[in-house]
Amino acid sequence: MGFNSSQTGDGNITNIVIKSRYALLDLKANKLEKRLRRLLKQLIKVVLDEINFINGTGYQITDVKMKFDRSIMTNESENVTNEKTEADTQQVRVNTILNIAEQIGDEQTLKALCDVMDWDYEELKDQVQKEGNTASDARKALEQVIPEDVGTE
Repeated sequence: MGFNSSQTGDGNITNIVIKSRYALLDLKANKLEKRLRRLLKQLIKVVLDEINFINGTGYQITDVKMKFDRSIMTNESENVTNEKTEADTQQVRVNTILNIAEQIGDEQTLKALCDVMDWDYEELKDQVQKEGNTASDARKALEQVIPEDVGTE
């Protein structure tokens, strides 16, 4: 149970093809993770008993969280392309909001920008009221921002 290289394809290696070829390995990893959790729980119980004895604390196994992060090989150029597409889409949304800002007013513009950018509306509203900024000020500030390269992370 591992990498399945016998699957036929059109020669185009996409992330979906890569993931499907590793499906059997993922099943094996599920079994291994269950066994590993059992072993780690036994070890953690011993360690927690020692900590509780020495420090006089009352830690329990339920206080411990185990998190396994799996990663598989992916097509990096496809990942970068997807990130760039998402960034371009977000930029178009922001530009559209800023272009109609004068028609919809400052408050609706701020709400829409908060929705697109996943910002806290109430916090930003308070900050804008303190500084007295308007939508046209925001448009001028955004025009001066130089976008970051998506693939440099």
